[in-house]
Amino acid sequence: MVTEKEKGISPSEVSMLLTYDTETGKLYWKFRVDDAGGFNVKYAGKEAFTSIERKGYKNGRINGGNMKAHRVAWAIHYGEWPEDQIDHINGDKSDNRICNLRPATNEYNCRNKGMSSRNTSGYNGVSLCKGVAFGLASIKRIILT
Repeated sequence: MVTEKEKGISPSEVSMLLTYDTETGKLYWKFRVDDAGGFNVKYAGKEAFTSIERKGYKNGRINGGNMKAHRVAWAIHYGEWPEDQIDHINGDKSDNRICNLRPATNEYNCRNKGMSSRNTSGYNGVSLCKGVAFGLASIKRIILT
């Protein structure tokens, strides 16, 4: 599921703008040769994609479009955009080290989520179905009749 923004820029073009440190998972802006607006003075060599969205993922902008840091890191490291989703193995959405990233389907990625704070059963994926719930007295009546 390559995003529309990813379709507009190749991994090699992204590699010309950013460097990726596989050990720390951080992205850095490269020095631009064709800098006419003072970008190099302000950003070259500094960490990129430091903004953290409400879901906890690091993101940033390239050519005016928002992109997720873990997808950019994957593209720089492997030379291609991920075909589907990227899973953070340790569950830390801001940890973009390449050893912590793996390709995943939506089903697999959802299965890897932590337990919801609203969970009352103690098990992932278990919920109360109110239309089927019976009290103990109702169950005894059904069994006895």
